[in-house]
Amino acid sequence: MRLDGSSGGPLTCVVPPPPPPPPPPETRPDLVVDIGAHDGINAPVRICNRGRGAFVAGSELMLSVQGSSQPTATLVNVATLVPRLEIDACTSTGDAFVGIVSGTGGGWYTPSSSATICVDTTNRVDEIANENNCTTRLRTS
Repeated sequence: MRLDGSSGGPLTCVVPPPPPPPPPPETRPDLVVDIGAHDGINAPVRICNRGRGAFVAGSELMLSVQGSSQPTATLVNVATLVPRLEIDACTSTGDAFVGIVSGTGGGWYTPSSSATICVDTTNRVDEIANENNCTTRLRTS
């Protein structure tokens, strides 16, 4: 507050305007993948919400799965496996196949030395961050 009498007239009180309100709190989800200990053939997968708002299940939630021995990633729609996720909640989507079938007629499996799994590969979920949607984990046995 300041007093203004520069015009020679009576003193007036000038009150500055209030500061702008703070931005609203972040309320979006942030999906991440957790890969459990795996043998290079099957890897247990959990999808977790590390955001500041709930993830609301939709019609499409793509998961890409690629073992180091696989030539390309496999895309899987896991929307039916992922329910609403509150803040800091996780859900299991089961095991992802990260090995490769060798030989004819499914003769044997070649394990991968690592697995890379990504959630929301088509960017359908409005998230806080997309750069943390992929996780890689080395084979543990």
